[in-house]
Amino acid sequence: PLAAPDTVHRERFIEALNDVFGRLQVDYAAWHLMLSGGLDSRCILLMLQNKAGLRSVTWGLASALKHPESDAVVAKKLADYFGTSHEYFATDLSAEKIETVFDRLLVAGEARTDTISAYMDGCRIWERLFSAGISGVIRGDVVFSPYRVYSDDDVRRIDGAMFMSDYGNLAQYAQVFGLNQYWPERLHRRVGETLSSWRDRLTYEYRAPVIWAALNEIKSAYVEVMNPLLSRRILQVIASLPDHLRDGRSMYQKLVYDLSPPIEFAEEVAIQNTAAILASPSVSRYLRSSLDSERARTVLPGGLVDYILGNMSSEPARPRVRRRLPKFIRRLIPERLRIAKNRLTQARDIAVNHLAMRAHIIVEMDRRLAEDSKALMP
Repeated sequence: PLAAPDTVHRERFIEALNDVFGRLQVDYAAWHLMLSGGLDSRCILLMLQNKAGLRSVTWGLASALKHPESDAVVAKKLADYFGTSHEYFATDLSAEKIETVFDRLLVAGEARTDTISAYMDGCRIWERLFSAGISGVIRGDVVFSPYRVYSDDDVRRIDGAMFMSDYGNLAQYAQVFGLNQYWPERLHRRVGETLSSWRDRLTYEYRAPVIWAALNEIKSAYVEVMNPLLSRRILQVIASLPDHLRDGRSMYQKLVYDLSPPIEFAEEVAIQNTAAILASPSVSRYLRSSLDSERARTVLPGGLVDYILGNMSSEPARPRVRRRLPKFIRRLIPERLRIAKNRLTQARDIAVNHLAMRAHIIVEMDRRLAEDSKALMP
């Protein structure tokens, strides 16, 4: 951290934003802004110095347009306020065969991620953008973490770095696989490093290049992805902030709030809940058929496959928007209590339908790579 008053840190951050966006030249005929009702894309919208001709897109369930506090509605209000062209794409489950949808995700993303909720339209959003001659999208990834951390477990959970041994219903299979999962030395917490600094360093060194990059790779099969808030100039300033200005995005959030027009921030996420997608009859049937096979039992331990098949749920999924607690209630609950509640309520068993999807990805990708290797053999 740089030893300086909070006001100086804020000024340095604003200077970095102005520098990056002042030099940013974008052909809006070929690039779209990915606009949600949240903080990051709004920051980009506010900082773009030339908005003439800007076009933005938002996506989610068609039903989200009926929820005033959803990303779908709030993003449209922002676009209208700034007079920019805006389009909403519905990501409801595609009418195509489920195997086609999953196949397309594997081809585009190379099985690097199991985050599927925004892609169950069969990647139609990205196909349409590509077909319309759109070269790329502007995205708002940023390394400010919205979460405070109080333990090593908090850091690993927030940065998406759990081991098989962390889950009660997977630990035994880690032994069957002969897996001894461990942190690379460079990712261990350093002497004198605070939990907050460790959390954010893992975002730089693990979450961004592994998890975020995998999500962007799906999009990159169709369009390029630009991330202005990940510019080196901005990252250097963020990395030099003291913990209390990074925790909970305190400085960043206040800055965006101060610059923002009087339009509320979204309280609901417009995309479908992953658990509901995986429990839908068509998806669960497809995953069952994939795993109830000789190949699945060859690639994975037979006991694991039988456990999954015997415990999957097939309840019909109801299209619904994910709802957060109202903001005034969240403010009344101390942050430390919210973290403690999450620790107590977070399942130490991975959801079986989610496990089924991961198992399917492994089995199907194994098949594809085997076929690819044969094609390359003399």
